[in-house]
Amino acid sequence: MSNKDSEVQFERAVYIDLEWNCWDSTKPTTQHREIIEIGAVELNLETLEIELQKDYLVRPRPFDISDRCTAITGLTAADLKCSPLLPEVLARFEQDFSPKQKMCCTWGHDSEFLAEACGRYKLRSPLRNCVDVAQLFWRNFLLRAQPSLRTAMDVLGIEFDGVAHTALADAKNTAAVHAAMIRRMRGISDSVPAYAPVVTDESPATVFGETLSRALRSASS
Repeated sequence: MSNKDSEVQFERAVYIDLEWNCWDSTKPTTQHREIIEIGAVELNLETLEIELQKDYLVRPRPFDISDRCTAITGLTAADLKCSPLLPEVLARFEQDFSPKQKMCCTWGHDSEFLAEACGRYKLRSPLRNCVDVAQLFWRNFLLRAQPSLRTAMDVLGIEFDGVAHTALADAKNTAAVHAAMIRRMRGISDSVPAYAPVVTDESPATVFGETLSRALRSASS
């Protein structure tokens, strides 16, 4: 079997973003940060169009929503008090997105944070084939430091969609950054529609694209 044949090929990618509770002052030593919102979108990696998007509210355990948390995320105790706990939310997420069969992407370390939160419920994280888009962006643009999601969008000339620290908006914006990078990999101008055909033998990938392609294969292996 050739190297090309052995590479994992994904037709879809799922992008997730997590929002957490926080405290007005010092974190109590007996408590952990708890997930209070999960935003998820699914991108068709051929057309580079979002085909599914969901936002899930999560009731933390213990139930503690501070004024500071509300100021950052916009979520109140009233929003979350009737929401399901993390195990039920993740069951819905798996039913909606089937993430184990797809590339799973985040901006930063959310996949690790989710695995840690699952461990407290004695669950295994539903994410497989994880890719940190922030790391891809940082390495391939040879930046001195890892940029924020908003900075990456500014670099690529993408308008920020929604409000920061809103899980669904941040998931959508992560997908937008990744899609822009893939277009560059394919040698497609941003002025060409996302459904334009992929690069052919007559249209070779750029050096940036070749570097990104290697990084993507490495991250998904």
